[in-house]
Amino acid sequence: MAREYIWGKFKWNRGGYAEAMDGNAALQGMLRGKAEGIAARATSMLAPDGHDVPAFTVRKCQGKLAKGFSVRANTSHAKRAQAKHKLLTKAALSSKG
Repeated sequence: MAREYIWGKFKWNRGGYAEAMDGNAALQGMLRGKAEGIAARATSMLAPDGHDVPAFTVRKCQGKLAKGFSVRANTSHAKRAQAKHKLLTKAALSSKG
């Protein structure tokens, strides 16, 4: 049974949230687009390393409540740059929405 949480006039239903997030193809497409945009911005901040492998990849993941997308470093060069310069954080903050 889904629990309900109430904050003032707002009433949140966990089951309804998960159903809306998982069942809406347009919303999943928007989330994928945001994740791919973050990966592209992080790749543009990365110095070229001469490899043909994409530096950052987008993967579908299952969270505690709903499905979403994650961006992760794919190459050792990207992993080092992410650890040192926090490229994914900078790319996400520059996405403006």
